[in-house]
Amino acid sequence: MQSAVIASASATMKELFDFVDEGLAESDCDHTFRHTLRFLESHNISPEPVLQWLQHAGGYCDCEVIMNAEDVFDFANPTFDKPTQ
Repeated sequence: MQSAVIASASATMKELFDFVDEGLAESDCDHTFRHTLRFLESHNISPEPVLQWLQHAGGYCDCEVIMNAEDVFDFANPTFDKPTQ
């Protein structure tokens, strides 16, 4: 059961990173969590624990979520299946 929860959370984090990346492709970072918060709200996810983890991983705004926190996530989850492009 725990591995299913971790896999689900991992998939959601990858969705978050993709969403933020797409948002930043449309408009430059305004040094807030604008896209991150929009994703979390649309998925009914409490922002506090996610933002805390993102900041701990070096993500203090949307562009840093992509540049820093996603790398930390990928390093911590090397066996997570990444979608092929």
